[in-house]
Amino acid sequence: MRLNWKKWPYWLRGGVIGGGVAVLSAALTEFCGSVVGLICIFLAAPWAPLWPIFWSYKIANTTIFLITGTIIWFLLGSLIGTFVGYFRKRKGLK
Repeated sequence: MRLNWKKWPYWLRGGVIGGGVAVLSAALTEFCGSVVGLICIFLAAPWAPLWPIFWSYKIANTTIFLITGTIIWFLLGSLIGTFVGYFRKRKGLK
């Protein structure tokens, strides 16, 4: 079975991009932290808006943080993809 990216709806494309960036960023941040010993702020940038939320709920578990953050970024990417699809259809673009 071959998945054709161009046939996916815009909301799904946006969600996959948002979730993928979140997972990739988390993996690179963990790798950088284990090699250098510090948090690489540039790689952790997608997670920075979520830190106050997790700190207020005292969530320190990395797995819960990764899963919840990825879901949040998937939803935000889906929302952006929905708007892109709406405006592209409205202008008659494919």
